[in-house]
Amino acid sequence: MPDIFVEQKVVFMHNPKCGSRNLRAISKQIRQQNPCQYIGALNDNQLLVVDRRKRERILKNVLEKPVSKELDYTWEHCSVKGIYKLFERVNIDPEGFRFVYVIRHPQDRLVSGYRYDLKRNHIAQDTTFSEYIFHNDTIPGAMPLNTHPIERFSEGLDGNQYLDHVVRLEDFEQGMRGVLTTLGFDTEDIHFDAWRHSSADFQLPISLQYSEKELNFMSTLWAEDMRIGEYELKSDYVL
Repeated sequence: MPDIFVEQKVVFMHNPKCGSRNLRAISKQIRQQNPCQYIGALNDNQLLVVDRRKRERILKNVLEKPVSKELDYTWEHCSVKGIYKLFERVNIDPEGFRFVYVIRHPQDRLVSGYRYDLKRNHIAQDTTFSEYIFHNDTIPGAMPLNTHPIERFSEGLDGNQYLDHVVRLEDFEQGMRGVLTTLGFDTEDIHFDAWRHSSADFQLPISLQYSEKELNFMSTLWAEDMRIGEYELKSDYVL
């Protein structure tokens, strides 16, 4: 689940394979330096809630029945719709909240997701990269990247997009430092590379390349991410 700073009216959205663990580490540093009212997930249907008096408590079994992942506000990568559902539940006025996102070049993001899922045996080892590109949202155990184009991820219950601040992962420290400063956070003692957890050491048996069919699919699905990030798909991309 994203990190919600209630007093500052700021939400760090956790876009899958776009540095979510680093966002969580930054959030922890902010709360250690300046304890504040906060809500974040511990996954497994649990929420960490810090109230106005800075008292911490853990809410367990917060979801009474299964919901779709985009609305599951204990899931790390839930959408803005899920956050607004949480606001309704805990009686937080959503007016004035600012949402912060990190995006990544779609080709790098898909390779990262594929490596991540293979390394941890989340998906069958014979799953091809092409299958992953087209169907990661339906392959059992896979990171559902195809459900997270930025325009869908940022859409609220009212159908509007809440895209207040967007940082490219490729410019993470500079971008996040600027956004946090704009939002009123003190960044002097923040470590922006506090979490390093990569699957880059996972050796794939073959080089990964993108076919023309795959590039056409991606150019449609990830069009808004590429526009905002000023990314271009590379026909000669080889890993």
